Amino acid sequence: MKMKKKLVKNLVFGLLFTFFVSACGRGFHTFYVDTDAPTSSNPLEADLLDISKIDSEERLAFCEKAGLNGFSSLKNKEFICSLLPSAIRLNQRVYKQRLQTQTLLEKSQNSSLSSAETEWLARLKTSYKLNEDATLTELLISVDVVPLSLLMAQAALESGWGTSRFAVEGKNFFGIRGSAKTDQCQWAGENKNICVKKYNSKIEGLADYIQFLNTTNSSKAFRQRRAQFRKAGAALDSLKLAETLNQYSEQGSEYIRKISLMMKNDDLNLAFSQLSNL
Repeated sequence: MKMKKKLVKNLVFGLLFTFFVSACGRGFHTFYVDTDAPTSSNPLEADLLDISKIDSEERLAFCEKAGLNGFSSLKNKEFICSLLPSAIRLNQRVYKQRLQTQTLLEKSQNSSLSSAETEWLARLKTSYKLNEDATLTELLISVDVVPLSLLMAQAALESGWGTSRFAVEGKNFFGIRGSAKTDQCQWAGENKNICVKKYNSKIEGLADYIQFLNTTNSSKAFRQRRAQFRKAGAALDSLKLAETLNQYSEQGSEYIRKISLMMKNDDLNLAFSQLSNL
């Protein structure tokens, strides 16, 4: 009888969980990857990751530090603080996937992968819009973080420090466009031909931005430049990576100039210098 009750309880829990995931996923077209298995037993060196110095809850409390009162605008500080925790967590999720892929690449050079590992990699490739025959080396080019300084600079520029209509109403801080057939849309003025994606939360918008840089053809040069830094064992250079985003905006080289200036912005520099000292 106890066994029967346990089975019924598990069945009910499973149904409720499925319903919850389905409900939360409606209108959200960003990728999802199971990162529970396999776990990495041989992680990469942490100092290769820009977020390694700020990956704890305690360090996220920097937003409350009096030292950040030097911001030229309180709204600018609040904008950075509103996005930073989610940005860090999303980068951590991607980096965990990277560690797992790196471990499996090393394992595959000496032995066969298990069926569970092979299936996990197949799902990961699909999530990053790669063909099933893509190599693990090719997969690693896509599965990587977006430096926080670049992410924040683009968010600040594209959204006017969070004040644009697309940011306020649709949690779209990066001007990412979509399709009326698959996405929730905000229309650019009266032009019904331009769909600017609308998200249900800030973290959805941030996740879709990271996916955009990690999957789209227009961001291929970004991924290749990032891979060059990894191969050289060097830290990711946000200014150099920004140089590859000439297709991100119709402004081309002028957009890159603006992004570079934004990354040199006193507020952003202050924020990340404070973070590095925590």
